[in-house]
Amino acid sequence: MGLCLDSAGAIQRYLTTQSSWFRSHGSPTVAALTRIGSASTNHIYRVLLDRPLPTTLYKAELRSVIFKHAADKVPLTPHIDFHQERQQYEAAALREISRLLKSWSIADSIKLPILFDEDKANSVILMEDVGAEFGATPGHITVALTSFIKGPPPGADVGGLADRIGFILGSFLWELHSLGRPKVQQEASTPRDMKTTFAGHAEARRVCAETTYGAYLGMIESFGVHLSPEQRSAIQETVDSERRDLLSSKDTLVMGDFW
Repeated sequence: MGLCLDSAGAIQRYLTTQSSWFRSHGSPTVAALTRIGSASTNHIYRVLLDRPLPTTLYKAELRSVIFKHAADKVPLTPHIDFHQERQQYEAAALREISRLLKSWSIADSIKLPILFDEDKANSVILMEDVGAEFGATPGHITVALTSFIKGPPPGADVGGLADRIGFILGSFLWELHSLGRPKVQQEASTPRDMKTTFAGHAEARRVCAETTYGAYLGMIESFGVHLSPEQRSAIQETVDSERRDLLSSKDTLVMGDFW
Protein backbone atom coordinates (compact mmCIF):
# COMPACT_ATOMS: atom_id res chain seq x y z
CA MET A 1 0.00 0.00 0.00
CA GLY A 2 1.33 3.46 -0.92
CA LEU A 3 0.82 6.82 0.72
CA CYS A 4 -2.47 8.11 2.07
CA LEU A 5 -3.11 11.17 -0.09
CA ASP A 6 -6.55 12.29 0.96
CA SER A 7 -5.87 15.89 2.00
CA ALA A 8 -4.40 19.02 0.47
CA GLY A 9 -1.46 18.98 2.91
CA ALA A 10 -0.51 15.38 2.13
CA ILE A 11 -0.77 16.01 -1.61
CA GLN A 12 1.39 19.13 -1.43
CA ARG A 13 4.08 17.22 0.50
CA TYR A 14 3.95 14.41 -2.08
CA LEU A 15 4.30 16.78 -5.03
CA THR A 16 7.18 18.73 -3.54
CA THR A 17 9.14 15.79 -2.14
CA GLN A 18 8.27 12.63 -4.07
CA SER A 19 6.89 13.42 -7.51
CA SER A 20 9.51 12.66 -10.17
CA TRP A 21 7.43 14.59 -12.72
CA PHE A 22 7.56 17.72 -10.56
CA ARG A 23 11.32 17.35 -10.13
CA SER A 24 11.83 16.90 -13.86
CA HIS A 25 9.98 20.18 -14.44
CA GLY A 26 12.08 22.24 -12.08
CA SER A 27 10.11 21.59 -8.87
CA PRO A 28 7.53 24.36 -9.30
CA THR A 29 5.80 25.74 -6.23
CA VAL A 30 2.18 24.77 -5.70
CA ALA A 31 0.23 28.03 -5.62
CA ALA A 32 -3.12 26.44 -4.76
CA LEU A 33 -4.84 23.08 -4.39
CA THR A 34 -8.57 22.84 -5.04
CA ARG A 35 -10.62 19.70 -4.53
CA ILE A 36 -12.70 18.71 -7.54
CA GLY A 37 -15.97 16.91 -7.02
CA SER A 38 -17.05 15.07 -3.89
CA ALA A 39 -14.25 12.45 -3.85
CA SER A 40 -16.81 9.67 -4.24
CA THR A 41 -14.36 7.37 -6.03
CA ASN A 42 -10.93 9.04 -6.07
CA HIS A 43 -9.20 12.00 -4.44
CA ILE A 44 -8.98 14.62 -7.20
CA TYR A 45 -7.43 18.07 -6.98
CA ARG A 46 -6.57 20.89 -9.36
CA VAL A 47 -2.95 21.87 -8.78
CA LEU A 48 -2.37 25.52 -9.68
CA LEU A 49 1.30 26.23 -10.34
CA ASP A 50 3.17 29.36 -9.31
CA ARG A 51 4.59 29.74 -12.82
CA PRO A 52 3.75 28.36 -16.28
CA LEU A 53 5.71 25.28 -17.27
CA PRO A 54 7.01 24.77 -20.81
CA THR A 55 6.14 21.37 -22.27
CA THR A 56 6.68 19.57 -25.55
CA LEU A 57 3.09 18.27 -25.41
CA TYR A 58 1.56 21.72 -25.98
CA LYS A 59 2.33 24.82 -27.93
CA ALA A 60 1.09 26.60 -24.82
CA GLU A 61 2.49 26.40 -21.30
CA LEU A 62 1.00 24.48 -18.39
CA ARG A 63 -0.57 26.57 -15.68
CA SER A 64 -2.17 23.71 -13.80
CA VAL A 65 -2.48 19.92 -13.71
CA ILE A 66 -5.02 17.48 -12.31
CA PHE A 67 -3.86 15.28 -9.44
CA LYS A 68 -5.73 12.02 -8.99
CA HIS A 69 -5.15 9.44 -6.25
CA ALA A 70 -6.89 6.08 -6.01
CA ALA A 71 -7.27 5.15 -2.35
CA ASP A 72 -7.42 1.50 -1.26
CA LYS A 73 -11.13 1.96 -0.54
CA VAL A 74 -13.64 3.99 -2.52
CA PRO A 75 -14.68 6.93 -0.30
CA LEU A 76 -18.36 6.60 -1.26
CA THR A 77 -18.51 2.88 -0.36
CA PRO A 78 -15.73 2.22 2.19
CA HIS A 79 -17.29 -1.13 3.12
CA ILE A 80 -16.41 -2.45 -0.36
CA ASP A 81 -12.73 -3.06 -1.11
CA PHE A 82 -11.59 -1.71 -4.47
CA HIS A 83 -7.85 -2.08 -4.72
CA GLN A 84 -5.60 0.75 -5.85
CA GLU A 85 -4.44 -1.23 -8.88
CA ARG A 86 -7.65 -0.10 -10.59
CA GLN A 87 -5.91 3.13 -11.55
CA GLN A 88 -3.33 1.29 -13.65
CA TYR A 89 -6.10 0.27 -16.04
CA GLU A 90 -7.31 3.84 -16.35
CA ALA A 91 -3.79 5.04 -17.11
CA ALA A 92 -3.39 2.27 -19.70
CA ALA A 93 -6.67 3.28 -21.32
CA LEU A 94 -5.63 6.93 -21.48
CA ARG A 95 -2.36 6.00 -23.18
CA GLU A 96 -3.66 3.33 -25.55
CA ILE A 97 -6.92 4.91 -26.63
CA SER A 98 -5.24 8.28 -27.19
CA ARG A 99 -2.89 6.48 -29.58
CA LEU A 100 -5.71 4.73 -31.45
CA LEU A 101 -7.91 7.83 -31.51
CA LYS A 102 -5.56 9.49 -34.00
CA SER A 103 -6.78 7.17 -36.75
CA TRP A 104 -10.51 7.54 -36.01
CA SER A 105 -12.78 9.66 -38.22
CA ILE A 106 -13.59 11.95 -35.27
CA ALA A 107 -9.93 12.56 -34.38
CA ASP A 108 -10.21 16.29 -35.16
CA SER A 109 -13.28 16.70 -32.95
CA ILE A 110 -12.50 14.86 -29.72
CA LYS A 111 -9.50 14.15 -27.53
CA LEU A 112 -8.64 12.55 -24.22
CA PRO A 113 -6.87 14.38 -21.40
CA ILE A 114 -3.13 13.93 -21.71
CA LEU A 115 -1.60 11.62 -19.11
CA PHE A 116 1.52 13.40 -17.88
CA ASP A 117 2.70 10.94 -15.24
CA GLU A 118 1.77 7.69 -13.51
CA ASP A 119 3.19 6.74 -10.10
CA LYS A 120 2.09 3.12 -9.68
CA ALA A 121 3.68 2.73 -6.26
CA ASN A 122 1.49 5.48 -4.79
CA SER A 123 -1.50 5.17 -7.16
CA VAL A 124 -1.17 8.72 -8.47
CA ILE A 125 -1.68 10.08 -11.94
CA LEU A 126 -1.09 13.63 -13.13
CA MET A 127 -3.13 14.61 -16.14
CA GLU A 128 -4.14 17.51 -18.32
CA ASP A 129 -6.47 20.09 -16.81
CA VAL A 130 -9.32 20.71 -19.23
CA GLY A 131 -11.30 22.93 -16.87
CA ALA A 132 -13.04 25.95 -18.38
CA GLU A 133 -10.63 28.43 -16.80
CA PHE A 134 -7.42 26.45 -17.04
CA GLY A 135 -7.64 24.38 -20.25
CA ALA A 136 -4.55 25.23 -22.26
CA THR A 137 -5.02 23.40 -25.55
CA PRO A 138 -4.31 25.97 -28.29
CA GLY A 139 -7.20 26.71 -30.63
CA HIS A 140 -9.84 25.29 -28.29
CA ILE A 141 -12.36 27.02 -26.06
CA THR A 142 -13.47 24.97 -23.07
CA VAL A 143 -16.98 25.57 -21.75
CA ALA A 144 -18.49 23.77 -18.79
CA LEU A 145 -21.65 21.92 -19.85
CA THR A 146 -23.74 23.33 -16.99
CA SER A 147 -22.68 26.88 -17.88
CA PHE A 148 -23.49 26.32 -21.54
CA ILE A 149 -26.96 24.97 -20.74
CA LYS A 150 -27.78 27.76 -18.27
CA GLY A 151 -26.48 30.54 -20.48
CA PRO A 152 -25.35 29.69 -24.02
CA PRO A 153 -23.40 32.37 -25.91
CA PRO A 154 -25.60 34.90 -27.74
CA GLY A 155 -26.64 33.61 -31.15
CA ALA A 156 -25.44 30.05 -30.44
CA ASP A 157 -27.22 27.34 -32.36
CA VAL A 158 -27.91 25.21 -29.29
CA GLY A 159 -29.88 22.57 -31.19
CA GLY A 160 -27.23 22.21 -33.87
CA LEU A 161 -24.45 22.04 -31.30
CA ALA A 162 -26.37 19.42 -29.31
CA ASP A 163 -26.71 17.30 -32.46
CA ARG A 164 -23.02 17.70 -33.24
CA ILE A 165 -21.90 16.88 -29.70
CA GLY A 166 -24.21 13.87 -29.58
CA PHE A 167 -22.87 12.58 -32.89
CA ILE A 168 -19.23 12.97 -31.83
CA LEU A 169 -19.73 11.35 -28.42
CA GLY A 170 -21.79 8.55 -29.96
CA SER A 171 -19.08 7.92 -32.55
CA PHE A 172 -16.43 7.87 -29.83
CA LEU A 173 -18.38 5.32 -27.78
CA TRP A 174 -18.93 3.20 -30.89
CA GLU A 175 -15.20 3.17 -31.65
CA LEU A 176 -14.40 2.50 -28.00
CA HIS A 177 -16.70 -0.51 -27.74
CA SER A 178 -15.58 -1.78 -31.15
CA LEU A 179 -12.00 -2.19 -29.91
CA GLY A 180 -12.85 -5.63 -28.57
CA ARG A 181 -13.90 -6.90 -31.98
CA PRO A 182 -11.30 -9.06 -33.80
CA LYS A 183 -11.74 -7.22 -37.12
CA VAL A 184 -10.97 -3.86 -35.52
CA GLN A 185 -7.95 -5.29 -33.73
CA GLN A 186 -6.54 -6.67 -36.98
CA GLU A 187 -6.96 -3.34 -38.75
CA ALA A 188 -5.39 -1.28 -35.96
CA SER A 189 -1.99 0.21 -36.70
CA THR A 190 -0.52 -1.86 -33.88
CA PRO A 191 -2.79 -4.91 -33.41
CA ARG A 192 -3.43 -5.63 -29.78
CA ASP A 193 -6.04 -7.64 -27.98
CA MET A 194 -7.60 -4.78 -26.07
CA LYS A 195 -10.32 -6.91 -24.57
CA THR A 196 -7.85 -9.41 -23.14
CA THR A 197 -5.70 -6.61 -21.73
CA PHE A 198 -8.54 -5.04 -19.78
CA ALA A 199 -10.13 -8.38 -18.92
CA GLY A 200 -7.34 -8.62 -16.35
CA HIS A 201 -9.26 -6.06 -14.30
CA ALA A 202 -11.25 -8.74 -12.47
CA GLU A 203 -11.46 -6.49 -9.41
CA ALA A 204 -13.75 -4.09 -11.30
CA ARG A 205 -16.12 -6.90 -12.24
CA ARG A 206 -16.21 -8.11 -8.62
CA VAL A 207 -17.07 -4.62 -7.34
CA CYS A 208 -19.65 -4.17 -10.10
CA ALA A 209 -21.28 -7.49 -9.22
CA GLU A 210 -21.26 -6.69 -5.51
CA THR A 211 -22.78 -3.22 -5.89
CA THR A 212 -25.35 -4.34 -8.49
CA TYR A 213 -26.47 -7.69 -7.11
CA GLY A 214 -25.06 -8.00 -3.59
CA ALA A 215 -28.06 -6.48 -1.82
CA TYR A 216 -30.67 -6.92 -4.54
CA LEU A 217 -33.21 -8.85 -2.51
CA GLY A 218 -32.65 -6.73 0.57
CA MET A 219 -33.29 -3.55 -1.41
CA ILE A 220 -36.59 -4.89 -2.79
CA GLU A 221 -37.78 -5.89 0.65
CA SER A 222 -36.65 -2.59 2.21
CA PHE A 223 -39.34 -0.86 0.12
CA GLY A 224 -42.01 -3.01 1.72
CA VAL A 225 -42.38 -5.57 -1.05
CA HIS A 226 -43.42 -8.92 0.42
CA LEU A 227 -41.92 -11.93 -1.33
CA SER A 228 -43.09 -15.49 -0.92
CA PRO A 229 -40.39 -18.15 -0.42
CA GLU A 230 -40.94 -19.25 -4.03
CA GLN A 231 -40.56 -15.69 -5.36
CA ARG A 232 -37.47 -15.13 -3.25
CA SER A 233 -35.90 -18.34 -4.53
CA ALA A 234 -36.68 -17.48 -8.16
CA ILE A 235 -35.25 -13.96 -7.85
CA GLN A 236 -32.14 -15.24 -6.07
CA GLU A 237 -31.56 -17.77 -8.85
CA THR A 238 -31.76 -15.01 -11.47
CA VAL A 239 -29.47 -12.73 -9.45
CA ASP A 240 -26.91 -15.50 -9.02
CA SER A 241 -26.99 -16.24 -12.76
CA GLU A 242 -26.51 -12.58 -13.69
CA ARG A 243 -23.69 -12.28 -11.17
CA ARG A 244 -21.90 -15.32 -12.64
CA ASP A 245 -22.26 -13.91 -16.16
CA LEU A 246 -20.82 -10.57 -15.09
CA LEU A 247 -17.87 -12.14 -13.28
CA SER A 248 -16.98 -14.38 -16.25
CA SER A 249 -17.32 -11.62 -18.87
CA LYS A 250 -14.32 -9.95 -20.48
CA ASP A 251 -16.10 -6.61 -20.29
CA THR A 252 -14.80 -4.38 -17.53
CA LEU A 253 -15.17 -0.97 -15.94
CA VAL A 254 -12.34 1.53 -16.36
CA MET A 255 -12.86 4.45 -14.03
CA GLY A 256 -12.42 7.87 -15.60
CA ASP A 257 -13.67 11.04 -13.99
CA PHE A 258 -12.97 13.32 -16.95
CA TRP A 259 -13.73 11.22 -20.04
